[in-house]
Amino acid sequence: NDQNRMLLQAVLDYTPSGVCVKDADNDFRYLICNPTYCNLVGRDKQDILGKNDLDLMLFNGDEQQQFAADREVMQTGKMAHMTKEYNFEHSGRRIYEKYKVPVHLKDGRNLLVVTFADITRMNNLVECEQVVNDSLSKIVVNTDFESNVQNVFVTLARQLNCDGICIARYHAEQNSYELLNEWRSSTLALHALDRKRLRRLLAQGDPEYQGNRLLVIDDTSREERWQEWSSVNVLSLIGAPIFIDNRLWGVLQLGFHRYKRFFSETDR
Repeated sequence: NDQNRMLLQAVLDYTPSGVCVKDADNDFRYLICNPTYCNLVGRDKQDILGKNDLDLMLFNGDEQQQFAADREVMQTGKMAHMTKEYNFEHSGRRIYEKYKVPVHLKDGRNLLVVTFADITRMNNLVECEQVVNDSLSKIVVNTDFESNVQNVFVTLARQLNCDGICIARYHAEQNSYELLNEWRSSTLALHALDRKRLRRLLAQGDPEYQGNRLLVIDDTSREERWQEWSSVNVLSLIGAPIFIDNRLWGVLQLGFHRYKRFFSETDR
């Protein structure tokens, strides 16, 4: 028994998936959670054990649905498999593959085992392919440059769930950036930036762009350098320099206003 417990503990401690066990006879309160699960939701183990999802409020207002899904698994006795996107404060917006497995012990106790696997990278690879294919298909049937740019912006926004996209031209003589094209979500009220302020904000990424490096900001409120972006409700930002003939031509920037995005290697 001791060896089995040690083996189980080793599996739980080192598996890359989040694993938790809930007491189905006691409002699905947490009995076990491994370190990966704790890191995923951004809570210490002692803060999780003995509580349920309604106590912890980890799932972005989805707790009642979680509770109902747990009950259904125990009532039907069938394993449930689902793919779900969550925006945990610690790990940001990610996509998870979940399995819920009912377990009935010989002593009469009923448990629910839940596993979480982060499949964001795999999903992003599929999204990247979709972005390229969708964008190319639109360009093929439309020869108007402005329309093509807007079509690409809309495709990017839909696939990456961002709120603002812009292309800016770099002028080496003035060491400044000029906004050429812009897209903003029609469902989101954003700050109306005057051109002068926007040029100043774009120029803040100049060291990265001049060095042909991506500008990646998961959280604009963390560093003083990005405070002005934060003040106009840009929570996360990724920007890419555009080089032509080994010279900086301009930049492409994507902004996130509704949530913080923790950028993966695939995003980059």
